[in-house]
Amino acid sequence: MNRTLLTAAALLTLAGTTFANDTTGGVSPHQARTAPKALPKVVMAQEFNTQAANLINFDAAAAPNLFINTTSLLSVGTVQFNGSSTQALDGGAVLDQSSNFAVTGQSAPNFLAFNCETTMADGGVPRLPEVVRFASEVSQVSLKIGSGLDVGAKVTMFGIGSQGVEKKVATLAAALKTVKFSKPLTHVLMSAGACKFVVDDISFVN
Repeated sequence: MNRTLLTAAALLTLAGTTFANDTTGGVSPHQARTAPKALPKVVMAQEFNTQAANLINFDAAAAPNLFINTTSLLSVGTVQFNGSSTQALDGGAVLDQSSNFAVTGQSAPNFLAFNCETTMADGGVPRLPEVVRFASEVSQVSLKIGSGLDVGAKVTMFGIGSQGVEKKVATLAAALKTVKFSKPLTHVLMSAGACKFVVDDISFVN
């Protein structure tokens, strides 16, 4: 399978007509049913500062509002995003907020979105697990997470670094909640939980 990397802006050319008015959770009842295509994962360019605060808000390029018009996110700058180790195409995808997860508190226009009940352009499923892997150990890691579609569902997260493992459990609400890790981390594993939710504004200090 061709895994050539492509920028998010270039991948957007795959998107056809969008259906903002009746789209829910990145899915429209009008979207075309097509066979999976061998497509690259999404790569977003971003520079990170050394010994300073950094923010990943997924807004560096335009994004579609339907999962069927994109593939899972591979990286933002030097930060890697990976889904299941056994299902290489799975993982969260960057969508425009018009994908309608019924949330507030996000930084417009994009976020990292999940919906275990649908598929993406290459046949991958935007579902957990998801690993956010930093190029080196970082501190003061935080992220926003929420859903207006799976209110009350939980997402279990593990921050992993040289000082051990730090577990967090987020209960989802329409207003995005900030989850903060106190230990230095090399990666964050979102291992289990909700089906339909979004993540935004991942902050860390190099």
